[in-house]
Amino acid sequence: MERNKPTLAWILRYVRQALSETSNFEFRTYANALFDKLERAQVEGVVRVRPEQYSGGQTYQYAEMPHELRALVSEAFFHIFHKGYIAPAAPDS
Repeated sequence: MERNKPTLAWILRYVRQALSETSNFEFRTYANALFDKLERAQVEGVVRVRPEQYSGGQTYQYAEMPHELRALVSEAFFHIFHKGYIAPAAPDS
């Protein structure tokens, strides 16, 4: 199990892996792709919702994750946004 202290530098390697597999940069898509990578790395606190509890879109038990990890996922998203690595989609009209 991965025991590193979560930092922005630490999580960015997982962010890069997660973004390489998606072109949709909606936050939920980004977070689920990132949590997939963190789950594979056996990061403590990343646990899937049991199939009988699945409620359309919530794949992971966010409330059970350490607050520090949840905050870091948001921080990493805004970091890559402000650095210009992702951008919101253009309006349809």
